[in-house]
Amino acid sequence: MAKAKRKKSTKGKKGNDEHGKKEVSANLASLDEIWGDVDPIEFGEVSDGKYQVQIKNITLNEAKSSGRFQCSWELKIVSGEYANRSMFKHDGLDNAESLGYFKGGLARLGVECPDDSAELPEVLESLMGTFCVITARTKKGSDIQNIFFTKALDDDEVEETEVEEIEDVEEDVEEEIEEVDGDDVEEDVEEDEEIIWEKGERCGVEINGEVYEGKIVSIKDDVAKINFDDGDKDSYPTSDLIIVEEAEEEDNEEAEEEDNEEAEEEDNEETEAQITLKFDEEKISDKQQREIEDISKTHDFDPDDYESYSDLLMDVAEYLGVSGEFSSPATLIKAIKTV
Repeated sequence: MAKAKRKKSTKGKKGNDEHGKKEVSANLASLDEIWGDVDPIEFGEVSDGKYQVQIKNITLNEAKSSGRFQCSWELKIVSGEYANRSMFKHDGLDNAESLGYFKGGLARLGVECPDDSAELPEVLESLMGTFCVITARTKKGSDIQNIFFTKALDDDEVEETEVEEIEDVEEDVEEEIEEVDGDDVEEDVEEDEEIIWEKGERCGVEINGEVYEGKIVSIKDDVAKINFDDGDKDSYPTSDLIIVEEAEEEDNEEAEEEDNEEAEEEDNEETEAQITLKFDEEKISDKQQREIEDISKTHDFDPDDYESYSDLLMDVAEYLGVSGEFSSPATLIKAIKTV
């Protein structure tokens, strides 16, 4: 029978105390005076939006709850209100659809996926310490925040502003814009900042060398639906939009009313999209559970964030605008797949 190895004891050795290191017990005892009076300090959630981050760590691992193979990212915000805060992103690598999203993220970070999957660790290693822009967005009707890679950044594009200096910097920029006569300063500032577009704003889109102006009717998943001044309607990624001067009061009133009606219709669609489940969690079979996991990953929902498959299924359905009463898991799954 093999003998169990004995743990070497450091107790009583020169320079060590009962905790194995010199003066540890004395230092622990000194904490007693304030230990009970100190409350934990907690950080609030990072708001949805775009952030400049540095990639601090990347690991390939298995999720503790589901066991799925995934790539985990640790991202450190380097500028703005949440500077020095960390965010975490987990990309599933266990099916073809998840891999497609993962490869799309790598492409936006400016790297090519290797032909051989065995070379992936080397590619990920090359991204360590680099900078990029991410978009944080909370799923509709949920508190789950997803993180998407938007684009890579060169070192000289990063705004590493200390948190305590942010308000002073903003005030200086505003004063400089007011004092200097001309558009040069404003254009420089706008180029360096991430533009957050909102419904109702005017914008421009360059098509075949010509800029067409219009008004944003709605924005969903970073895609803006635009009613152009010439009567056309189309959708473009917000990254393609151009800042234009606000139009005079000569805007066509009929077009404005049309915009408002269309926006109201979309708002009504969102508020009316209600789901009622007429079945219990026990009615969801193993096969249907696998279907739900595949569907959720397709739409960037993480099954590990949910305690039940019915909650996960409902969130995915609400996100996709599915509504109504469903008496069985099969009918709801079918309704989601037809969207």
